Amino acid sequence: MILFNWKANGTKELLDEINRLNVQNKNITIIPPIHLSHLIDKSKFTVGTQNVSIFENGAYTGEISTQMLSEIGVKYCLVGHSERRHYLNETNEIIAKKIENLAKHGITPVLCIGEKLGENRTAVLKEQISIFTKECIVAYEPVWAIGTGKVPTSEEINSVANFLREEFFVSKIIYGGSVSSANVQNLSTLNIDGILVGGASLKPQEVLEISKYF
Repeated sequence: MILFNWKANGTKELLDEINRLNVQNKNITIIPPIHLSHLIDKSKFTVGTQNVSIFENGAYTGEISTQMLSEIGVKYCLVGHSERRHYLNETNEIIAKKIENLAKHGITPVLCIGEKLGENRTAVLKEQISIFTKECIVAYEPVWAIGTGKVPTSEEINSVANFLREEFFVSKIIYGGSVSSANVQNLSTLNIDGILVGGASLKPQEVLEISKYF
């Protein structure tokens, strides 16, 4: 599976370009800003979203609930992304509540975990994976690799995947962090089930090339 995360970027014009791509892979999810989600060509792509509220429907101005996401056909939702942990102070308690709400509505949570440069990888991953449930896909996305062009070695990625499978019984693991057409072929040979793509998601030609794998 391949998830293309646009973050707070993108336009209707870009989505029109993506929708026109001659993509054969049926395991692709587009994750644009929420206002574009309903425009995704569902005959080609699965719909994903970048966030969800911890609240159910009610007097929570500005929030988007799991029920709302379900009504627009969302299948996957990112939770625990490092940018939300860092900039918006999301804690494991908040992330766990989102996972619970998503599971109630049949939306698959994609739990993002990863260490910063200089941190103890094993300790960080153990702390972040502690809220994992069987409904989750886990995205290993080391913070130091996001947008830097740096990618862990094949041995490091396989080691993390094996650790998560053996110690925490995670069945589906994807990798994120500076994924591009230049490294996707190598990533496709590793012990992972897919990729989470960031910056390259905004380049139609990159999307087309990356989509030939997984």
